[in-house]
Amino acid sequence: MAAIIFMSCSSSTTSQIGTVSGSAEAANKPFPEGTVITFYSVDSTSSFTTIVDDSGNYTYSPVRGVPIVPGKYKVTLSAPRIDTIMVDGVFMPNPKAKKVKLEVSSKYFNKETTPLEVELHSAQNTFDIEV
Repeated sequence: MAAIIFMSCSSSTTSQIGTVSGSAEAANKPFPEGTVITFYSVDSTSSFTTIVDDSGNYTYSPVRGVPIVPGKYKVTLSAPRIDTIMVDGVFMPNPKAKKVKLEVSSKYFNKETTPLEVELHSAQNTFDIEV
């Protein structure tokens, strides 16, 4: 299974907090809603997590104005948490809970084995994931 990664960056004069957004697909189908995407800094202990929406897209905006630490990140995927959803950055009970499986190789589940890597900047980052 090959991974195709699309990445672009643009600077913004209005905010240097940084965001990361993109689409997430496996075999040309959007990842299931609730799929967890975690970014682990290669150079520090910094990490952050976001989830895929019902359209197969995700957006991470730092909470409380803490900027994204620029640098290289390893990216992992996790199956959707069927019992919770994220609302305004907080995990809540999911009223539409159902069993969902993420149909990708297990190498994407661990930061030591994932081939997904991206360079993030303190601006707007686009990182599309296709595995």
